[in-house]
Amino acid sequence: MMKWMRQLPAVSGLMIMACLALVPSPAQAQHALARAVLPASDVNEAEVLENRASQLLDDYTRWGEAMVLYRQAAALRPAGDPQAVEDLRIAARLAFYSGDAARAVVDLQGAAAQALVSGSPFLAAHTYLDAAWVAGRSGMEAERTHFLAQASSLTRIEKLTREERRSIERRLEGDPSSGL
Repeated sequence: MMKWMRQLPAVSGLMIMACLALVPSPAQAQHALARAVLPASDVNEAEVLENRASQLLDDYTRWGEAMVLYRQAAALRPAGDPQAVEDLRIAARLAFYSGDAARAVVDLQGAAAQALVSGSPFLAAHTYLDAAWVAGRSGMEAERTHFLAQASSLTRIEKLTREERRSIERRLEGDPSSGL
């Protein structure tokens, strides 16, 4: 019995490690939470819309339809769902490359707001920088300045790693790899 008692800390440590291995990552937890909060029919409908939209991407004449479907899918997801962020970013790209920069800016602004709610200031900052890039390319200087300020303010968030902060700062400094 004494031998078993001496092994108890090691066994306990292994059990704790096994339990921690089962804990989902923050992104997985957020997606699971989104599924738990939304009625299953809304989640399923959002996924159906995303699948339909992705099937239209090969035909640029149908990008308008795809944009609408991605926006509808994003609207079905709860605030802060990472997939809603991605849906809006895709819709923004499609809008920009279809010649609707104003709509792209609106979609990017919505995606950045969703990214903040989901707890991703890094993604939010880069999305604001994308919005600034689109606005700048389209002659919307007031919007460009606003989005650059938004991105810059996010560099002060402690949650960012040094690498993430530097990535944002490089884009703010005019890194040529900026853009959609």
